[in-house]
Amino acid sequence: MVKVEFVKGDFIWIGLIVVLLGVGFGYAFGGNEPAVMGHDVGELDGVCLSDGTNCDVDKDYVDSVSGGSLECVSRSCSQYTSSGGCSVTCPSGYLVTGCGVHSSSPYAVTKNHFLGNGCSCSVWNYGYGTTTCQAMCCR
Repeated sequence: MVKVEFVKGDFIWIGLIVVLLGVGFGYAFGGNEPAVMGHDVGELDGVCLSDGTNCDVDKDYVDSVSGGSLECVSRSCSQYTSSGGCSVTCPSGYLVTGCGVHSSSPYAVTKNHFLGNGCSCSVWNYGYGTTTCQAMCCR
């Protein structure tokens, strides 16, 4: 049988460690703002938004290969589920340039990958939520 004994000084160290861990977790996860932990796609540098902004591209290179203009559209699919997913394909004449997934569930494990000329997304939720798969398509 294992016997654990604490002396008066041990409680000070244990208390200090608990407080520091609590402050660390509170800072790391931002308290309760936002309601869903993690980053919104708009907070990440170089991630193209559905309106075509925030893209981290080399404008000179794009101009040289596209004749001076780049036209992008977004395609998405959504599904309310506890597990599963959906796939989306770029329209004819467009190439997939980005792929992303978002779940409304704060306890979701998501996965996305390029599939042909589009994206495939899957989710495993601890509960139900709406999962949205998005492809950025450019020409």
